[in-house]
Amino acid sequence: MVRRPWFSRTSGRYLSQPSVQGVHHDQEHPARRRRTEGRAMRISAVHQDGLPAKPARSANPARTATLATLATLALLALFLSAPAAYAQSESIVLETFEYPPIYQNSTKPGLACELVIAAFQASETAVQLSFVPVKRMISDVASGTVIAGIGGQILFEEPGIQNRVRYSAEVMYVVQTFMYDSRHFPGGLAYRSLEELAQYRIGVLNGSGIMRFLENSDRISLIPNSIHEGSAKQLYHDRIDLWAIVDLTGAMYMKQLYPLEHRFYRFTKPYNLGDVSVVFSAAADPEGLWQRRFEEGLAHIKQNGTYLHIMADYYGGMEHVPPEALVNDMRVGQNQSGNAADIH
Repeated sequence: MVRRPWFSRTSGRYLSQPSVQGVHHDQEHPARRRRTEGRAMRISAVHQDGLPAKPARSANPARTATLATLATLALLALFLSAPAAYAQSESIVLETFEYPPIYQNSTKPGLACELVIAAFQASETAVQLSFVPVKRMISDVASGTVIAGIGGQILFEEPGIQNRVRYSAEVMYVVQTFMYDSRHFPGGLAYRSLEELAQYRIGVLNGSGIMRFLENSDRISLIPNSIHEGSAKQLYHDRIDLWAIVDLTGAMYMKQLYPLEHRFYRFTKPYNLGDVSVVFSAAADPEGLWQRRFEEGLAHIKQNGTYLHIMADYYGGMEHVPPEALVNDMRVGQNQSGNAADIH
């Protein structure tokens, strides 16, 4: 198909096809160009909303300099405050294991864990807890994989482990006792030595510090269980006679499992007080900086009342806290609480 030439009225002659941009190839008439430019000027002087456009403001040198100075000062203040902010946000990862409600992996981390967290917080250090099996905690602390763990010193007494760790000041003591069903022992259960309990079947948590302690007595019969709930059920169904347990732990499980019958379960006198300490790795904390920070914080929460407040929270009131659970310098003035089965 042959395209016909395009006729321009302004020039009065035939031209080739216009370009794709729609611009003519000939010269636009001067009068028409003036009308177009005038229309463009009127449009540019009006906003899209129909209001006249504001004239451009010239920059104010003094105002610009003031803003620049303020911005510089703000950045300088932020820079200078960075070290303080960093110091307040230091954190430490501590390993521990499940032994509720002393150590428990929940929103309420357990009595011992709350005391340790409060002590570190008093020294402006945040704590992140990692719950692992007991054997892994021991290995990680000894090797320096973590800075410290929370547990009893007895857990780290194995050959080759003890000389690779350092113990903090004791945080508290767990009252280790025997729980029994008072319906089977209506007159209570008294003993002078562990050997006198040789005739009884004693339930215990496998691998725990309690088990390690009781294994030193050859005559008693231990029946290990992998979980506390299992021992509690064994005691309820008469498959064991006694349950070697921490007072708070035994009371908690019986109340949860048997809310209508937990009042029948009582405790003997304590056979041992197990320390709760923060055990620091000699490899990960060679100068003892983290240990000193913790012990300073621990002394602070003892003085300001936080320590006793946390203890009372878990025992259901200060009147129920057994003095044996407190470290020596906190026992002064504390009343004897009687049988730990009164825990609320």
